[in-house]
Amino acid sequence: PNGYDPSLERLYRPPKRKEKLNIIYVGSFYHGRSPLLVLKPALQLPSDMAKDFHFHFIGPLTEQEAAAINSLGGAYTVTLHGPRSHEYCLEAIVNTDCCLLLAIGQPSQIPAKVYEYIGLGRPGLSISERDDATMELLRQRPWAWALARQDEAGILSALKEMHHLWRQDSLPRLERDGERKEFSFATLAGKYADLIREVVATQRG
Repeated sequence: PNGYDPSLERLYRPPKRKEKLNIIYVGSFYHGRSPLLVLKPALQLPSDMAKDFHFHFIGPLTEQEAAAINSLGGAYTVTLHGPRSHEYCLEAIVNTDCCLLLAIGQPSQIPAKVYEYIGLGRPGLSISERDDATMELLRQRPWAWALARQDEAGILSALKEMHHLWRQDSLPRLERDGERKEFSFATLAGKYADLIREVVATQRG
């Protein structure tokens, strides 16, 4: 089963409001994943709102991808960090306001990053295929925004809602206990083991 490593919980820190609303993406761009999936809708933000956003992309980028980002000219800030160590990425995640997930081309698979973000207690903006496994998992969660890649209006609306909550210092958070713990590897493995025992008991009966 999936789930986050419980050792991540020691890295959790309550979020602190900063001068900018920081959104971070960690990983590579492939299978249709592109920073433009969030940056293009963000171009439609009112300028006084857009200037509060700071998008961080950690991971390898081609020259063409970097050029496409730099050519947008949005009022928001974008920082391209390039490839970094896993430790650097974890520290960046626990210091951000929201994690960006691009789950494209994985209709039945939930990326491991989903669980890592949950384990570190950060809300997420997920952009994926319509009605895929990732959207099914996240769409009803109060600490996540789950949108289809084609839904630019929905992505824009999510960014506006996120900004409103950030201004009020009330972005959703996942505390150490409760819903966050539901997604730990230990909890999910226990549920999986219970299911196996039930199946075995039924077959014996």
